[in-house]
Amino acid sequence: MVRRTALVVSAVAFLSSLAVAAPLPVKGATIAFAAKANVGMVIEGTTSAIVVDEDAKNVTLTVAVGTLTTGVELRDKHMKETYLEAPKFPEAKLVIEKSCLALPEAGEKSGECPAAFTLHGETKGVTVKYKAAVTGKNVDVDANFVANFVDHGVQEPKYMGIKVKPLVDVKAKFSAAR
Repeated sequence: MVRRTALVVSAVAFLSSLAVAAPLPVKGATIAFAAKANVGMVIEGTTSAIVVDEDAKNVTLTVAVGTLTTGVELRDKHMKETYLEAPKFPEAKLVIEKSCLALPEAGEKSGECPAAFTLHGETKGVTVKYKAAVTGKNVDVDANFVANFVDHGVQEPKYMGIKVKPLVDVKAKFSAAR
């Protein structure tokens, strides 16, 4: 009986030490992108649908690409169905190692971290610049990076002579519980 109890206790301790990603409560989330077109036009899109998960090693931000909107219905339809292929590749993910993040005990900190960005089923490295500030029991995060959607297998969007350039500025802003 002692041997069985020791085995169960060891198993429970081992399993509890394995980090399982757990969603963090997030408030005021905004994910925005800005893409430039060949005619000097800037196409901006947003969503507030973000899930932030944390485990022992990483922080992962996940966005359902089908929730992105640009304010133009036809453009949104082309973006989601033709280019991002949202039914086939429903999520974009950004994974950052926690060891790189310098979260403040109080005040504000900023930094840069390498991260893995997955879009359209392809994962590539990006550099994330961020600011984190403590406000009460929350950490306010403001982060940005540049992604090249062609590197992720997304074809270059074009419509009626307008072509979208492949480099896209991506920004994330949210408040998460500490």
